[in-house]
Amino acid sequence: MERDRINFLQPHQPPPEPQGRWWRVVIITLILLAIGLGFYVFWQGKTPEIVRAESGATASAIEPSFHRIFKRLRSFITGESGGLTGTARDRINILILGMGGPGHDGPYLTDTLIVTSIKPSTNNVAMLSIPRDMAAPIPGYGWYKINHANAFGEEEKPGRGGELAARVVEKALDEPMDYYVRVDFAAFEQLIDEVGGVDIQVERPFVDQSFPAGPNTYRTVSFQKGAQHMNGTTALIFARSRHGNNGEGSDFARARRQQKVLVALKDQLLSLGTITNPARIKRILQTLNEHVTTNASLTEMLKFISLTQNADTTAIKQHVLTNAEDDLLQNTTVNGAFLLQPRNGDYSAIHALVNDMFDREERAVPLAPEPGPPPSALSIGVYNGTWNAGLATRWQKWLQEQGFAVPAVGNTTVRPIKETALLLTDEKAKKKAAPLVDVFGAPLTMATGTPLIEETPQVDVIVLLGGEMREPY
Repeated sequence: MERDRINFLQPHQPPPEPQGRWWRVVIITLILLAIGLGFYVFWQGKTPEIVRAESGATASAIEPSFHRIFKRLRSFITGESGGLTGTARDRINILILGMGGPGHDGPYLTDTLIVTSIKPSTNNVAMLSIPRDMAAPIPGYGWYKINHANAFGEEEKPGRGGELAARVVEKALDEPMDYYVRVDFAAFEQLIDEVGGVDIQVERPFVDQSFPAGPNTYRTVSFQKGAQHMNGTTALIFARSRHGNNGEGSDFARARRQQKVLVALKDQLLSLGTITNPARIKRILQTLNEHVTTNASLTEMLKFISLTQNADTTAIKQHVLTNAEDDLLQNTTVNGAFLLQPRNGDYSAIHALVNDMFDREERAVPLAPEPGPPPSALSIGVYNGTWNAGLATRWQKWLQEQGFAVPAVGNTTVRPIKETALLLTDEKAKKKAAPLVDVFGAPLTMATGTPLIEETPQVDVIVLLGGEMREPY
């Protein structure tokens, strides 16, 4: 291959003098050196933050030397994966963290956690989505939702969030997280627009009537079944929606959609129209600099590009940890907070799944609408006694996801009311309703009349949302 490349640059009738070959080698070397220096200077001038975000990194880690430049160019041209952490064990793990970023509620809570694994020997790829509500031990804080790790790290030291999140995830999964990439909403949207949009196959139509539209405001969004070309805004809505109907109203359904968008974005980033467009690449790098942090060095990024180009992305193994009856997680509440914990009491089954990701078949996703609650489920009516529009509807959705029947929802006749109340209409339902005490932070009391709602619904428990009642998610 190297001989072919050199011959291609030679004239049809090479001069007989042997000195000509020597000069051609010099010219080629100078060209490569110029390209390397230009690329290096551009990267250093435009994207210093994403070169090395790892805590404790120094300038020496990216020392501009001829040796380093040639090494990077050789790695990129030859497609070598050597030098990437994880190559020796034939598995490179990248933790992708998605967060709202400044200007959003909970800006550093990572509501997207996806482990992407590459097997260099076969070029196979596997993806695992971790629910944001999965319980995990966070050093110095105890057991929390795993999506808090990044936020806690940022509180301790700006820029440390991604590193702490990676350590928490690798302990929970018993698998090293070699690299992390943390992206905010703005980067996600801008990157998709910069590559000209993404093509997504929507498996089933859905309508979400509670998509965030600003502080305490919501709007309705919908998607039709079939192939769609989405711009950044539309793709972000598709990836974030979590209150849709037709089986798309859970974090688990959202995780599957997020994987779809990431694969589509990868295809566009590596397309000929992107990698041959210098202006587009420059804008992409500027977006990465402003909205992305990672612990991967420039050398490693170049190797990733080559490795990903060779990877077999036509048959990515895609997995999502869920609380389905035959899956690995189950619901629980701790101090009023909803959490997901391993069904068997420890993480061994999750560790086994992670270990076998490349060989295990992904779970089939049924296209039928969401099943209704079981006949024995507690029946609840939820009424909003605050000025937070749509709060009762969002709590209704959350309770339905936990298996409760919520046939009645509305507003109280008087607002605001001072405190949240749980009113039992049937003494026999007291035992089944006990978990609601921790969820809503209010005691169960027998209903002696319901003057705050227009008519008493036929339910076991009436929830009156009052005071500073929090959001369910």
